[in-house]
Amino acid sequence: ELKEYAAQGTITHSRIAEFIKSGNWKQAHEIEGIGAELFILKKGKLNLPIDVGDFPSFVKKNNLENMVNGERLVNEKYKYCGEPDFICTVEGVKTLCDVKRTVDKVKNFQQIAAYAKCLEGIEQMMIVPINDKTEQGFSKAVVSKEIDRYFELFLFKRREFRRVYDI
Repeated sequence: ELKEYAAQGTITHSRIAEFIKSGNWKQAHEIEGIGAELFILKKGKLNLPIDVGDFPSFVKKNNLENMVNGERLVNEKYKYCGEPDFICTVEGVKTLCDVKRTVDKVKNFQQIAAYAKCLEGIEQMMIVPINDKTEQGFSKAVVSKEIDRYFELFLFKRREFRRVYDI
């Protein structure tokens, strides 16, 4: 089941990255590099849809502008790395966005805050819920400017993990 959900997530992220790059909202089979994921979903037991969501409508509804795909980030000080989905401006505010199937505010904002600490000028974070739970293909965006608060929580969770697992 996890492989199927991961495959669906990879496809959704690839479609969004392609849209940001080209302006075209393509179906999964039209995107280079999406092959194994299609096979996993077609043969899977969960019957998950392949082409989920309507990202272009989400962009329009939420006034996302100047979108740029995220790149691999490394934080040498705290020893972590990751890759945010994209950066944009929302009503002139520089926003770091991460696409999620379902929203877990605390967990998601910890991750985005960790990414934000590797970048200059990020003013807010946005969870972008692209899914098949609604007819429109997305749920309401969740936004927070509390980058420092969530980053401190991220660091606390890392310390606790290291303490519990002695690493």
